Amino acid sequence: MNGEKENGFPLCRRCAAAYNKTASASDEKTCHVCKGACANIDSLIQAALGQSKGYDWKTFSITSSIPKEILVREEALLDEIGMDGVKTLKNVLNAEISEKITRLTGAKNSSKNPDAIITIDFLRKKGKFLSAPLYIFGRYLKFSREMPQSKWGCGVCGGKGCDKCAGTGKRYLALEDILADMFRETCESEGTKFHSAGREDIDARMLGEGRPFVIELESPKKREVDLKKIEEKMNARADVGVRGLRFVPSRMVQILSWARFDKEYEALVELEGKDEHEIDEAIKKIEGLSGVMLLQQTPSRVLHRRADKVRERIVKKVSVSKENDKSGKALLRVKVLAQAGTYIKELVHGDNGRTKPSIAELVGPAKCISLDVIGIRDKLLEDCL
Repeated sequence: MNGEKENGFPLCRRCAAAYNKTASASDEKTCHVCKGACANIDSLIQAALGQSKGYDWKTFSITSSIPKEILVREEALLDEIGMDGVKTLKNVLNAEISEKITRLTGAKNSSKNPDAIITIDFLRKKGKFLSAPLYIFGRYLKFSREMPQSKWGCGVCGGKGCDKCAGTGKRYLALEDILADMFRETCESEGTKFHSAGREDIDARMLGEGRPFVIELESPKKREVDLKKIEEKMNARADVGVRGLRFVPSRMVQILSWARFDKEYEALVELEGKDEHEIDEAIKKIEGLSGVMLLQQTPSRVLHRRADKVRERIVKKVSVSKENDKSGKALLRVKVLAQAGTYIKELVHGDNGRTKPSIAELVGPAKCISLDVIGIRDKLLEDCL
């Protein structure tokens, strides 16, 4: 009689393959380890694949769930027969599932950024197909001074829609709304998540090469989309634009969340009560801020949502030019290269002494008329793409 059977361990073909033994169970239900729980593997695979209709996918990964009591019996058996040359039942099952899916669909098993995740649950007897998130990187430009970067719900109705927001549920149309709608419709995804390397104020434009972002598309049906056509459609708008769209792995989300890039700004600054000579002297003092470390206490305008503390930030370079103004106001065009997290408006007006030093502290009352982000020193990102 077979050795396994003599020891009270009849095994089905799958369990025998896992433990490098000979199959000895009269049928799968008499297997000492799985008790026939794995016999419906084909129907579970078919159930999962039945959910995949309409989705683009060429690669997949597998997750499987095995009843706890099977794992307990497997552990007891391995204590009896030893671990030399054995696999686990889960590994054998996953290999069989992978081989059958590839044979049925032509898709390849890949643990690196798969298009789909297939779950086979032997405990609940369910097979499930999930389209993996799709990640698209790009850089956006924002030309409007009346558009926030992130979604901004109506404070009156809480997003339900009311007369105040004209039924939209939004206080403002956000750049995120525009991007999310475009990609969601194109890729037929269930939802989106927006990730970016920082943000600009609602009244600040984002110019230059744009700000890096990743749009995460949840459960998309379409993965093979023409990103150039999306760029063309977005760039036909007057308020926003995009460039450099490309597919990226999920790790780019974390990279953006860690990113701390120096930024270049251009501010239009108004000085009060200055004659021509005083303006020239003011320009010298303002440019003297190059290389200075600021002490910036949390601006009063964001105290309601950020901790009140003092942050050290370096102003790396400042250059100033006169701005012609027919009204006779003393206007300066101030370009600033500063460390990530520097509050530029407060650098101008001082925020009642919460930012030191400031332009206002050096030359008297100063007002930031407008602000643009004109560059983000993000070239290191190219090494990650």
